[in-house]
Amino acid sequence: KGAQLLSNKGIYLSANMVVNKSTLDSVYDTGKFAYELGFKGFNATRISPSNNGMIQNYDSLILNNKDIVILLDQLMELKSDFGMQVGTLNALPYCAVDDINKYDNYLLKYHFGSKIWT
Repeated sequence: KGAQLLSNKGIYLSANMVVNKSTLDSVYDTGKFAYELGFKGFNATRISPSNNGMIQNYDSLILNNKDIVILLDQLMELKSDFGMQVGTLNALPYCAVDDINKYDNYLLKYHFGSKIWT
């Protein structure tokens, strides 16, 4: 309810989601849920290994190139369906996709830790 109150006051809200293999298929639904709460922006970022030692093996969590395309397609669908500003918060390599032109706005365009594309 707090998000809806802020949105009704004209405050821009953006949500972030860390995506791993088990959450990959819920990117679109999570972004749609955020939109319905009044969020105008949504970032879905692939999980990255950490040095804190809490997770010993990331192999079952890390997205492969096919997964990255699925993530990007869901972000593009959110933008198309709801006009949301979408993006990722870490750089994605060009070799992750076959169609560079389709995904160009999401690849290696990384500035001061994050970027949102409109």
